[in-house]
Amino acid sequence: MMLHVRPGGSPVLTVAMPCNPFGLPIDPASVPAVSVRTAPPSFAELVRFAEEYADLRRGTLCGPARHRDAAWPRQALMLAVRRERPQLSLPTIGRRLGGRDHTTVLHGVRAAAERCAADPDFAEMVAAFSRKASL
Repeated sequence: MMLHVRPGGSPVLTVAMPCNPFGLPIDPASVPAVSVRTAPPSFAELVRFAEEYADLRRGTLCGPARHRDAAWPRQALMLAVRRERPQLSLPTIGRRLGGRDHTTVLHGVRAAAERCAADPDFAEMVAAFSRKASL
């Protein structure tokens, strides 16, 4: 029997449960260890995490805001997603961040990489987003 659980928007957990087709009791010592597989968080979950981390209102990262408080977390997320999910193209990342052009994403990735070298707080933000994206 397989049970899929998605508690509160967290990754999908797949738990294998032993079954006895004859209805006989199962000896717990004979049951193999339970394995758990987790699915990586969706892009929308990453955006919500980044908005919460940066203390932004919902929808700010995907919106038109260009002020530093919104742009820097957006660029940090662009860099983290580009590093942790290389299968996503620049146009795909841009579309998912409010319909931005791929060149905007490229600029954001480059700017975030430079800022990481100069600002330890920004580097920690990118690291937090990377950890979340790589789960």
